[in-house]
Amino acid sequence: MSSLIVEVCKIDKIARHTGADKLEIAVIKGWECIVKKGQYKRGDTVIYIPPDSLLPEDLADRLGIRNYLVGKKKNRVKCAKLRGIISSGLIIDNEENWTVGTDVASHYGILKYEPPVRTTTGDTAPEDPHFQKFTEIENIKNYPDIFKEGEMVYVTEKVDGTNSRTQLDCYAYMSYPWWKKLYTKIFKGTKYEWKAGSHNLKRKKPVGHKNGENVYWYPSTIPEVKNLLNYLTKIKGYKSACLYGEIYGRITGGLKSMTYGKEGKLAFVAFAIKLNGYYMNYEDFAEVCKFFKVPTVPVIAKMPFNFKRIKELSGGVSVLASRNGAQHFREGVVVYPVEEREERNCGRVTFKFLSDEYLLKKEKKHGKGEQVDFKDV
Repeated sequence: MSSLIVEVCKIDKIARHTGADKLEIAVIKGWECIVKKGQYKRGDTVIYIPPDSLLPEDLADRLGIRNYLVGKKKNRVKCAKLRGIISSGLIIDNEENWTVGTDVASHYGILKYEPPVRTTTGDTAPEDPHFQKFTEIENIKNYPDIFKEGEMVYVTEKVDGTNSRTQLDCYAYMSYPWWKKLYTKIFKGTKYEWKAGSHNLKRKKPVGHKNGENVYWYPSTIPEVKNLLNYLTKIKGYKSACLYGEIYGRITGGLKSMTYGKEGKLAFVAFAIKLNGYYMNYEDFAEVCKFFKVPTVPVIAKMPFNFKRIKELSGGVSVLASRNGAQHFREGVVVYPVEEREERNCGRVTFKFLSDEYLLKKEKKHGKGEQVDFKDV
């Protein structure tokens, strides 16, 4: 889940709604929101509330928008299709004349929708400071100018599954005081430790030889994954090598139709490697995975950045499903810079763009009472 930003913004553009004479499209940052014709104009300062925001009930009542919200309490902002055009989020007037860029979520008491906790099997291990979570991927619509127009980027398919971490540590380096490191290296040899987990939780190693039956330990049983992490630590000498990926197929959560041709089975694709706490550049990651034949998320394009083109690429047919002999739509895409970098206002520069078809399908499932999103805590 990306972070909640309820920001005071200027409307960048008002576009004509081709399917409705009384409606227009207000463009704010990278979002498009349907509004009444003539209600706003370009340059107006407004407050933009993104999808999956939870409004206090009294605020929703005061604004008279309860009928446009969803959830048991009719308080969650959604994506909707109005006369053939997707409307994402909600625009309200800037009543207090806040300055542009002000985050007013706390002022209005607006919260981020948190999905329910994914059912676990009691295999949670204690937190480990050396076992780092993957980046929280933000929605690029909140940061449409984070990439310069024309900057080379990688665009990969976003896979609907569950996030996993598989790590191999040189244990003598990572945990012991210096005297114990020296003793261990001289008398016992260098020790290595395997770790596995979901995005938020480290998972205990299964008893016996049942790693392959545990969703999050499953990647560690793949020979190609084992060869890759052994090479990075035992041959290249990195103290820690963590492979991040998506487990799909036989998992809890997600759209049930999006199994990518692996219904009833576990399957894995990698999307990043962190060495000694630093992410590899995407090209280097892809190259080493290719050498060891570790499956990776499909690369849709390496291209000069163009926001409109990224939006187009977010939709269409899933490349991963096609590889496995199946066919369904794409959840979206993830955009990486060629060279890893961080920005002060958003952290690591890695962003997602979800497809309209996926968002609408998810809202439809929610409307029927089916749960699509889960959280590991």
